Amino acid sequence: MKNKKENCSRYRVLPGLMAALLLLAISSRPAPAVAGRRVHFLATADTQYADHGMCGGCPQNCDYLLSDWFRADTTLSTMHTKRINDSTIRGLLISGDLTQNWDVDEWIKYKNANEGGVEWLYDGLGNHDTTNPEDSSYAESVVIRDWVRNHSRDTAVFILPAVHNPNYSWDWEDVHFVQLNTFPADVDISTVNPYYESLTFLMADLPPHVATSGRPVVLIHHYGFDSFSLLQGWVTEAQLEDYWNAIKDYNVIAIFTGHNHLTAERTDSFQPFRKPAGADSRPDGRTQIPAWISGSAMGRGGVCSFDPQEKGAFMEIDIRGQQMVLERYDQYGDVQQIESGRSSVCYTLSNDIYVLNTANGGQFGTLFNAFTTLQQAVAAAEEFDPNCDDGDLKARDEGPVVHLEPTRFTGPISIDVPMQLRRIIP
Repeated sequence: MKNKKENCSRYRVLPGLMAALLLLAISSRPAPAVAGRRVHFLATADTQYADHGMCGGCPQNCDYLLSDWFRADTTLSTMHTKRINDSTIRGLLISGDLTQNWDVDEWIKYKNANEGGVEWLYDGLGNHDTTNPEDSSYAESVVIRDWVRNHSRDTAVFILPAVHNPNYSWDWEDVHFVQLNTFPADVDISTVNPYYESLTFLMADLPPHVATSGRPVVLIHHYGFDSFSLLQGWVTEAQLEDYWNAIKDYNVIAIFTGHNHLTAERTDSFQPFRKPAGADSRPDGRTQIPAWISGSAMGRGGVCSFDPQEKGAFMEIDIRGQQMVLERYDQYGDVQQIESGRSSVCYTLSNDIYVLNTANGGQFGTLFNAFTTLQQAVAAAEEFDPNCDDGDLKARDEGPVVHLEPTRFTGPISIDVPMQLRRIIP
């Protein structure tokens, strides 16, 4: 692998785009330019508050300080404290299983643990939060479902009119987030835990809010792509194919999941969504999409112990310009290894920056919402951190590529640009 500082300090400029593409500048939603992007947030899953004791499966006489309840409380408290102390953190993503048995008393424990910070929760349902209408306690699950959908949030969310649909989406700057609850599917193979037409919601949400802008998309749901989710019958191959095909044309930069209770010391949270054998190919050729198990707030679960290997966990994600940095913490806020031997990982989101004549004054530097000045492109290129790893989104060994409309940039360029860029402008 080439030296990373060399990778991120070298710029290439490619003249030449088909004229037809220049007419397709489509704006999605107003947002800062890529060079000014800062989207900073926290993520976890599986608080799983139980109504029958301190934790699911714990002895009834388990001390609070040894319990899942304590671990979940501590994880959420640490996350809220971190948010309060850092004004750039926009909110907390929770990838399902707020409760153990979709019980209102359990839900009240969850709400109490987030007292004073509910509006910063972007939470969703997991299989432990839902049941089917034939269940005698179905009404309690509806209370939790409707609260997840409707509770006040710091950022406005987009929802569908159907009252039974708890899915929602929102924008932080130009990054589009979609909370899909249990999993993006429409029919639950077990008939026990409804998916609430999450796939239909996703397919209805992305075209109007993202369209062909190329802007980043982040997805959140409970079931993941690890062996526990895929091999235990929670998700079918057909559902995976439908999901992949629904997002194949979009710039999905990350998926955050739960379900598999990874404790703080685990280093296998990265579990990418790999292209199913029968799915369509992506236009960009990618065969996997980065995904992480965002943590288990309660630890492994069912444990009444001070065992240091049972601590809860959460993640911190910081998207700056064209890069995304991820770190993992235990329930007390101490940094953990996110991968073996590494306390953080960094991904380059895109290395293609476009400068075109656009009718809408593009803001994102993407092909369909391009910058209108070379200065904007240079600023975006300089957002590439020389210390960032290449990551798995694409093989991007050559640093930023700035595409210029050929009819606009002829003759000498007089603005102050990096020497590497100046030398190879035609």
